[in-house]
Amino acid sequence: MSSSSSFKGLVEFSPTFSPRPEITHAVFDFDGTLSWLRHGWPEIMAQLFREQFDLRLDETDSELRELLLNDLLSLNGKASIYQMVRCAERVHERGRHVIDPDKLLLEYQRRLDVAIAERTEEIICGKKSRDDFVIFGARNILENLQKRGVTLIILSGTVEHRVKEEAALLDVARYFGKH
Repeated sequence: MSSSSSFKGLVEFSPTFSPRPEITHAVFDFDGTLSWLRHGWPEIMAQLFREQFDLRLDETDSELRELLLNDLLSLNGKASIYQMVRCAERVHERGRHVIDPDKLLLEYQRRLDVAIAERTEEIICGKKSRDDFVIFGARNILENLQKRGVTLIILSGTVEHRVKEEAALLDVARYFGKH
């Protein structure tokens, strides 16, 4: 990936935008804001959910997939267990056997971990660079904020030790210190 210094496009600012030099702290979500390591999680989750359903006679596979994606994306930002509970509710609505949301969550996490492990291995063995999995421009923003003395903080729904491991792998942990 190229750095944002090579960006040639237009940047628009809201008419109400004004610089705020008094900012002392900046909070970042990790997944999808700084890191692409978990990219594709909705597809992984939707595939797992899809496996729990038989098509109704009056629906297509794409209609069911859209329904399931809408369910899971409507709960984005909440802990993944809420998406698993919603899937279990949908399964129950259709008269199928009751599925355990906790078991569904474990299987989802296992599948996501496989994708993360593959991406991690690509970085470690040199097939891909760390920056291939850092959101475009994020490193430059972090560096600029750090130079200004802004305290940088990561908040994430992902468990803390995983965020720390992944931030270290992507070489962004250094911007956050103990935060």
